[in-house]
Amino acid sequence: MRIIFYLKKGLGQKQQELVREGQEILKRYEIEPLIVEENLVWEPSRIGGQHGIERLQHIVYELKEVDSFGETREKIVEMLKLLGEEAESMKQRYFKFQLVFQLLNKV
Repeated sequence: MRIIFYLKKGLGQKQQELVREGQEILKRYEIEPLIVEENLVWEPSRIGGQHGIERLQHIVYELKEVDSFGETREKIVEMLKLLGEEAESMKQRYFKFQLVFQLLNKV
């Protein structure tokens, strides 16, 4: 998964604007949003909230905060890592939920 998504048809205008804004921030720090390792994390598909507009707003807000202080590329990469860790914790909560759900359905 890309921390800052790529644009596809079908996304709403607000989400497309947020994606462009996030991509512009990354490009200012010479981070190619679509292929660079710093913007990629592994995630299973179909985890609620992973690709919603609220998550994207949070990601762009955090990148803008770092950018507003005139920070370095390293600080932006550090923020991307933190955002990737957040995504990872969403995955862990999802798997725990799935396990509990399966156990409850066996009863």
